[in-house]
Amino acid sequence: MFLKGQTVHALEFCGLQIKDYTSSIECKTSLAVVTVPPQGGHPAAYSERSEKLYLIAQGAVSFTIGDDVATLNEGDACLVRRGERFSYQNHTQETACLVLLHTPAFDDRFERLIDSADQEP
Repeated sequence: MFLKGQTVHALEFCGLQIKDYTSSIECKTSLAVVTVPPQGGHPAAYSERSEKLYLIAQGAVSFTIGDDVATLNEGDACLVRRGERFSYQNHTQETACLVLLHTPAFDDRFERLIDSADQEP
């Protein structure tokens, strides 16, 4: 099966541009490309279902996983395990691009944004 870029489902989430390559097919892992604008980012969240593997394809992004913080650059990757709180921010003036795999595949019914008043999952 080939997944052509011009046929992917595109959406916006919190200022991020997301191209979901696998939204229209049944598979065990989902694939998305996330464009993070300068000063943009993903709010604190966690998944009740999936592990997330992020690969920095372009630019630099500061990731927080639990209490750990690291700046990841092109070619770096990070794994966010199911239930782990995470967020990321592009503190630069350049657009960043992330490749994202969810295993099992992404299902928004199991994704949780964290309000600052929320307790641990």
